[in-house]
Amino acid sequence: MLKWVKLSCLPTHRFKVNPAAYQKAAEIYRYESMVFVAPPWREIFANDDVRRASFDAYLQFHESILNFYENLGYSTSVLPKSSVLERIDFIKAVTIGVYHPSC
Repeated sequence: MLKWVKLSCLPTHRFKVNPAAYQKAAEIYRYESMVFVAPPWREIFANDDVRRASFDAYLQFHESILNFYENLGYSTSVLPKSSVLERIDFIKAVTIGVYHPSC
């Protein structure tokens, strides 16, 4: 079962999703083996007309995204909660294999 496509955790989601189509596309159209994922970030989280789900719903969705990619054989790397420039440096460092977090 393709957990990522289970969008019920986002009650305001307005799109119809066909899980089989996502599964097939994900198997056919492969990307690089490393996928960078931006985590939910409570300190900058805000609801608006488009983002109406709760922060907890976005946490669940984030976990689903990680599971989705990992189940398809991708490696995932969660971006640090930092500035855009620091995130760019992180991505550059990870892609050339020299990133060593200090924590």
